[in-house]
Amino acid sequence: MAALTLGSTLLRVIRRCETVCESACCGLEAFDFHPIHVASAIVAMAERDRDESLALAEEELQAFEAQGLQHPLDEFGCVGWCERLNTSFTPAELQVWVTQMRTCFRDAAALLKFADSL
Repeated sequence: MAALTLGSTLLRVIRRCETVCESACCGLEAFDFHPIHVASAIVAMAERDRDESLALAEEELQAFEAQGLQHPLDEFGCVGWCERLNTSFTPAELQVWVTQMRTCFRDAAALLKFADSL
């Protein structure tokens, strides 16, 4: 099975979402992909502008998706395995997760904008 790797910025965001359990134990179920966790991760990345950090995380998410879509299906119908998420993805599962993350990034950006306006 092909290995799917996360970019460093995307990984930092995802690690902030690992609040329910540990991925080594529960896979994707260990994560709470909520905009508040993403926004928290972006704020913690003080070395970059917030918009730049979100844009980079989105680029890395796009690259992650492209990795998965370039691999042929294995005998279980999966396109790859992400060790850090402890999850293998079918094409449909990959699309669902990527869409969920994009929505989360969009909502986190709105949340940060709102917080800045206060």
